[in-house]
Amino acid sequence: MSRFRTQNGSKARVFLVLLLMLMLFALDGQALAANKGVSPRVGYRAPDFVVKDLAGNDVTLSDQLGKPVFINFFATWCTFCRVEMPYIETLYGELGDEVAFMIVDLRESQATVEAFFADHGLTVPVYLDATGASGARYAVRGI
Repeated sequence: MSRFRTQNGSKARVFLVLLLMLMLFALDGQALAANKGVSPRVGYRAPDFVVKDLAGNDVTLSDQLGKPVFINFFATWCTFCRVEMPYIETLYGELGDEVAFMIVDLRESQATVEAFFADHGLTVPVYLDATGASGARYAVRGI
């Protein structure tokens, strides 16, 4: 059980909507132009990527076909990431059977990520991207 529990599930939904709006503004025309059309676009299949699960297995975005996917690029040192994780954990508890969650840690060690998730009681699936290649496919310019 997470020590970040919210008192009301609607708070998590409001936060998610605000987070998604912020992410849409972050994916501006410059980011799309810089990646020469590789970035996600409405009406097209999302760019695939490969990450590692905590057991060391390769996992691709395309493995998640069949249900909506919530992707969040993350780092343990990121202040905003730390703030949003309790809300994402709550959302995972509410929608985890209906939505595939992929929390993708960029460029950190497995030990660092595992310790952070254990210390905060997080159970949402986390994946490792040691090179940051998945973030580049999605025009992530900062965390």
